[in-house]
Amino acid sequence: MSQNIKNTLYRFVTMRSPELIGDQEKANGFISYPSVSNDSVIISAARSSGSIEMATNALAEAVTTYVPKYTSIDDLKNDVPDLVDFARWLIANRTKLTVAETDAKIADVDGEVLTNRQLLQIWDDLHSSILTEGSPYLRDLLLSLIVADYFVKKSVRLEKTDEAYRKLAQTRVVIDKSLFDQGSSPIDPRPDQPVMAKDFQKEMNIAIATEKNDELNVILAEVERAENLYIKENQKAQESYQKKYDGQIQKAYADATIIDKVIEDSDTGNNIAIQKYENLKLPEYDFIPTNELEDPKVLSLLGDNTKSYVNSLSTNFLIDSLAEVKEMVSEKIKENNEVISENTELGTKQINVLGATFPVLGVSDGSAFTYSCCTLGQIESNRYSIIMTIKVPDSSLDVASTLYHVNFADGTNNTNGAFTQRKFNNSISLILSKGIIINKPIARFKGDITFSNGAKYKFNIPGFSTNGCSTGTLTLVSGGNPGSSDDEAPTGFGIQRLGIADYRKVEQEVCCYVPGEVSHIENIMAREYKEKSTRRLRRQEDTLTTSTEQETETLTETTSTGRFEMNQEVASIIAKDQSFAAAAGVSYSNAGFSANANVSYANNTSKEESNLQAVSQAKELTERALDRVVQKVREERVTKVIEEYEENSSHGFDNRKGDKHISGVYRWVDKIYNNSILNYGKRLMYEFMIPEPAAFHDEAVRLKGDIDAEVLIKPVDPRVSSSFNLSNPTKINDSTVSHWAGVYNAEVDSISRRIKVSESFSVNGNTYMSAHNYPGASNFNMRIPEGYKATYANMDAGFVFVPKGIEYTYATVSVGDYHFSKGGASWDEKRSFSLGGIENELAVSVSGADVGGVRINVVAHCDLTDKALKEWQQQSFNAIIEAYETKLAEYEEKIAEQRKLQDETFKTNPGFYRQIEKTVLRKNCITYLLGNENIGKDMILERNKLGEIRPDHTNDRLDSYAAKVKFFEQAFEWDIMSYQFYPFYWAAKSKWSGKYIVENNDPLFKAFLQSGMARVIITVRPGFEEMVNWYLATGQIWNGGQVPTIDDEEFVSIVEELQNPESVVEETWETRVPTSLTVIQAGSIGLNVEGLPCDSDCADWSQFDSDLNPIQQTNELIGGDNESTDTVGVGSDAVGDTAVS
Repeated sequence: MSQNIKNTLYRFVTMRSPELIGDQEKANGFISYPSVSNDSVIISAARSSGSIEMATNALAEAVTTYVPKYTSIDDLKNDVPDLVDFARWLIANRTKLTVAETDAKIADVDGEVLTNRQLLQIWDDLHSSILTEGSPYLRDLLLSLIVADYFVKKSVRLEKTDEAYRKLAQTRVVIDKSLFDQGSSPIDPRPDQPVMAKDFQKEMNIAIATEKNDELNVILAEVERAENLYIKENQKAQESYQKKYDGQIQKAYADATIIDKVIEDSDTGNNIAIQKYENLKLPEYDFIPTNELEDPKVLSLLGDNTKSYVNSLSTNFLIDSLAEVKEMVSEKIKENNEVISENTELGTKQINVLGATFPVLGVSDGSAFTYSCCTLGQIESNRYSIIMTIKVPDSSLDVASTLYHVNFADGTNNTNGAFTQRKFNNSISLILSKGIIINKPIARFKGDITFSNGAKYKFNIPGFSTNGCSTGTLTLVSGGNPGSSDDEAPTGFGIQRLGIADYRKVEQEVCCYVPGEVSHIENIMAREYKEKSTRRLRRQEDTLTTSTEQETETLTETTSTGRFEMNQEVASIIAKDQSFAAAAGVSYSNAGFSANANVSYANNTSKEESNLQAVSQAKELTERALDRVVQKVREERVTKVIEEYEENSSHGFDNRKGDKHISGVYRWVDKIYNNSILNYGKRLMYEFMIPEPAAFHDEAVRLKGDIDAEVLIKPVDPRVSSSFNLSNPTKINDSTVSHWAGVYNAEVDSISRRIKVSESFSVNGNTYMSAHNYPGASNFNMRIPEGYKATYANMDAGFVFVPKGIEYTYATVSVGDYHFSKGGASWDEKRSFSLGGIENELAVSVSGADVGGVRINVVAHCDLTDKALKEWQQQSFNAIIEAYETKLAEYEEKIAEQRKLQDETFKTNPGFYRQIEKTVLRKNCITYLLGNENIGKDMILERNKLGEIRPDHTNDRLDSYAAKVKFFEQAFEWDIMSYQFYPFYWAAKSKWSGKYIVENNDPLFKAFLQSGMARVIITVRPGFEEMVNWYLATGQIWNGGQVPTIDDEEFVSIVEELQNPESVVEETWETRVPTSLTVIQAGSIGLNVEGLPCDSDCADWSQFDSDLNPIQQTNELIGGDNESTDTVGVGSDAVGDTAVS
């Protein structure tokens, strides 16, 4: 075929160990230190017999005392100038040199080769430069001179071909492995990391607070018992004294003289005769209760620690009663409970990081069987309790027995085996040597601990002190499974060189077309005309009608009427009647003439003013607005598309002029594909086994969770919590209620186990009783709160004596079932006494004679009844659980919202989790290679000063660190790493439960979080193979130039194999694939072409031809005599036409 089109079907990778190189190839391709020489000081020291330590010291001394001959490049130029020039040219052109130009360069050297002495000197200088990390330029030239000298000496007997010359020019220098095999592994083993005290901080705080509470509870119980005894003893003493005092009173009255005496009655003024005691001397009531803090019987009930603690409180806080001691102890217990509460995990945290929700795990459980050991001084004592908190891999594990020794610096010791244990999740807290006296320095604290599974461990703490805590790891003695060294990775402490990865692909190309099975036979008889017509019509009509009608009517009617009426009327009537009358009369009569004049003036002014104001304002607004909007929209869209496609085809066979029958045989055409496997590259691969790969991620998330304000915390169920457990209502007490009510903000009614109820009473004698010495009585009731009972009482009572003649003054007081009498001239005392648990009401009564008044103050101490306690516990339990369930529902709602947002985020960024996985695994791999202490260097100065922050570029630390960064980031192909996560049960047993319940919607990331061990495979970037091998063998980062090879068979084989990475066809085979093409068989109608295309490589045509006959390659039409050029059969005239419309 003129052109072959190749397609790659698929690619795959196979891993294998390197093919070990033969002795002959090793001799031709590698240069080793001359084995016949024993003059090298450095090699002799490295190969010296004896212990590893002796060989190491000998080599170190040899390197230190060795003085190189060639200290600079100029020294080499001065010694062998022509060979130096040839060496530089050879290394620069070793992949493209030719025989002619190389022989010309060798001629210029003019036989200047190294003598044995010079060669050995160069080798020693090279060894010294490598071990002391000398100048890389000088070291590279030394390597080049060794290769050039070897080339010149070998070229005389070498085949004169470019390939042979180039291969010899690429010879590698092999360094004796004894220089780096002085007891150190390829990767220096890192010392065990110290156990972090913070891993135990919370557990130790809980353990110490719990131990303090245990001691305080003992003190509290002893004080309460002593207080009850004191009340009873004091009551008995007072009753005994009272009985004695009453006898003294009676005797005083009996010894007194009764005399008659006349006195004047102050009320009537009359003289009356009375009898009166003379020389009556009543004894003084001087009963003094004992000091309860000094009472011998009280002190006998207190232990030594309690006595010391009570004395300390009495001295420091001026406490003088056991009740105050109880109050102080209860306050201390409350403070310790707060410490326990603060250090108790409240639930699983969830934080949001870049849209992803991650669970925040608790503080790292640390490694199994790590411990923290602290001391706790007992109260007011030089005795100590030793507390040891141990991480265990299984929460079901218990401590069966212990035996420990406290060795003091003066040679004495204290051996014990007593212990008590408490469990906090996967930690066991042991209380050892409770009450040991430590008054001198401790040289060592050591011992053995046997667990319930039979495993025995030991610990040894030198310089143990009471001023701090010590941490460490228990050492297995017997009974456990320390593991087998045979199962460890053979190299690199978790790193293993897998060998060579061959990158292969399968390529396919068309080799040949061959006839297949018969697909159709067309028979045409002589003089026959056969025609087939085909009509294809495709019609498409689309009609789209859209009708929309909308009618909107808005009707608004508003009527507003405001009326304000104001009438104002001012009427002013001013009436003025002014009457002016002037009358003149003249008359004439017979008597003569007479005249009469009369003037009258009357002025009457009357003003009547009446103001009537009425303001009437009427406003009426009637507004009627009618807005009627009628909108009708009708839209009709008719789209009518008619598409017609008609194809008329007619095909006919015209044999009307022929005199032979014709049978046309059609055959399927099959493709023959040539398949080949190509090796298109090789990679050196390393395997890393990483335990708990998500440990760094979990810790980073936990630390973020400590400071993140948007942390979601899953509430912990109080019924299963290890601290302040509320498995049932009977666990309800002041501490648990205070803790859980504060955590979940539960509304819980507070209740006091003991309360005080006080009342005061007084009785005044009336005048008649006082005057006639008659007795009197009265009674009262004290209300006891519901749910309480009175257990004991304090009473302060007294009366006033009214002397009137011969008298016997007394008073009897009863409180509950306790009563006593008192006589004498006066009475004023305090008493304490027990009651029988009286509920509801406490009866108080008093009777007396010859007293002016009796006063009584009663303080009843009431304890909570069992019934009320159970009711309160049940109510509080229900309230706490209800509050917990409410918080849990809120948490689940919020976490559901976060997960919904997370799902949306990852739909747009599916590589988010992969980036986390690869980054964390990459960090672990580099830690394996470089060591954790050599990464994460701080190269920034003045980090906390914005104006002065800058890189630390003032010394060579930056260059050294940058060289490591560049090498490890570039030497491996991190972007194409492959990894596999193994299940949780390969992790520490203490992690099983936490890893098993991890939830995540990405299955691969969930496997990452749950993984107990990860297998990571990294390929070395082409060109860095020898540098990586050198680093793993020597710990040195080769910073440029030629890289020597360690004298190790596998190392040499790897270098040899990676030098030939060219593509090689490894295997070929053919496959036959049917097609939809057809061809007419020879002997009938044929094709006027050059035959079916077939590649010349497919020589065995019979393998593919169905009838074992080759396809005829002819330009003649088939149907008659093949040897004739005459056309027989179907002519060339068209018998049909094709119309497309």
